[in-house]
Amino acid sequence: MAQAQAATTTIGESEIRLRPPWLVALLEIVSENLYEVWWYARTWMELKRARSDPSMHPVWHTLAMFVPIYGLFRLHAHYRVLNETAASAGATDRTSPGLMVILAIVRGVAGAIAVSIAVSIIMPVMVDMVNAIAANPKAPPLTPTFVMPPSLLLLSLAGIAIGAWQLYRGQEVLNAYYVTRPAAPAPRVLTLEWVFVALFALRFLSDLLQYVRR
Repeated sequence: MAQAQAATTTIGESEIRLRPPWLVALLEIVSENLYEVWWYARTWMELKRARSDPSMHPVWHTLAMFVPIYGLFRLHAHYRVLNETAASAGATDRTSPGLMVILAIVRGVAGAIAVSIAVSIIMPVMVDMVNAIAANPKAPPLTPTFVMPPSLLLLSLAGIAIGAWQLYRGQEVLNAYYVTRPAAPAPRVLTLEWVFVALFALRFLSDLLQYVRR
């Protein structure tokens, strides 16, 4: 805690970057959870700078978050440090690290169910196609057709929504810490972020249309 309090007097105002929470949530949604890799690494780097803590390693921390079981402890640590850093500056906004872990578990279960559903649909079709080729090698190539149930889409969207809410709350707490600084700038969206929103949105819509067409 002493490290975090000392750091609030050394961080430069030019280094403060407030992102609109809706922006990180939107990027998480349209990127289908890919954006969180960058967000967790970047915010851990910002927390490291704010706390003047050389033991914090953004890259390893972020990679560890995707290790089964152990990643839940790193996720808890991420939001715990967010809370501690905000508290050290007198900010009152907090989030619940325990709730974030529970949501991550729910998200993981939903993802596992979605994968099992997809495999149960894809595998029989692929087996039938291989058997057909083996029975008649000279036949024209077959195009496999998969019919995905609505439950698969709902599970996928649930996982995306959970990830978006986690980042939204995390960014709110980080912003609460930053606004305690004198002359903190207003939240802003960079041009590059708008570009990523557009590109990811096109990809998201393309994936959604492909699912609907099935």
